[in-house]
Amino acid sequence: MKSQTIEVSGIRTRFLESGTGEPIVILHGWGPDIVLEESFGHLTEKLSKKFRVLLVALPGFDGSEFPPKGGWTTHQYGEWLGELLKVLKPSSPALYGHSFGCRVIVRFLVQNPDFTGKIILTGAAGIKWDPETGRQKFMFAINKHFPGFKKFFRKACPQVLRPLILGKLLGAHDWAYVPEKLEKTLQKTLAEPDFREELGTIKNQVLLIWGEDDSVTPLRSAQVFAKMLPHAQLQVLKEGRHGIHKTHDEEISKLVIRFLHEK
Repeated sequence: MKSQTIEVSGIRTRFLESGTGEPIVILHGWGPDIVLEESFGHLTEKLSKKFRVLLVALPGFDGSEFPPKGGWTTHQYGEWLGELLKVLKPSSPALYGHSFGCRVIVRFLVQNPDFTGKIILTGAAGIKWDPETGRQKFMFAINKHFPGFKKFFRKACPQVLRPLILGKLLGAHDWAYVPEKLEKTLQKTLAEPDFREELGTIKNQVLLIWGEDDSVTPLRSAQVFAKMLPHAQLQVLKEGRHGIHKTHDEEISKLVIRFLHEK
């Protein structure tokens, strides 16, 4: 994979390129220690035997510059993706997203209804559920009445204790690890409403791939996507968790190749 850097919407953006043929643009999920080569290396290697793969680091991750100080919502990320495609100029690309990367792609599709490329979404984020456990209800109440609680608590909590207190005890894993320069972006994106009402406007062919044991974006979220998207098909991978792009790369590559070769 060849590492390159380009400027997109004023943001220095890193991407890896490999393979030849029809292009696939891949956007990763949210994570404090995203390394493109480690996270998507095996899947990219398999896909690049059939396609030109452009594996892109979202602004704020793995070599790409951070969004401005005020932070971004998925609206700005969607606009950034539109500009990225203009700069890279891939001909009729397919878009592949994982978790948060799916939110960026969905936002881009809503903003650009004329885009006709095929879409692959794995473990897609963007569907919200009412709290069920006692811990979830407690955190929901805290966030509702004190929206800056997690950010404040993160600053007050020693860094060494953040994974234990914010991650395990409070279930706020993203806040336990988020870089300071991404705090406002995390706060803004988490505050957005879910995609239920917008999914019905997307006319693209969509392949949904989900791990049956995904605890981050549960399988019931996949069922919402499958129901609301007009042209979607769902594939559930047995014993798959949220990181299926790493654990089930062989299965995913076969599904993607078949999907993109379908007329």
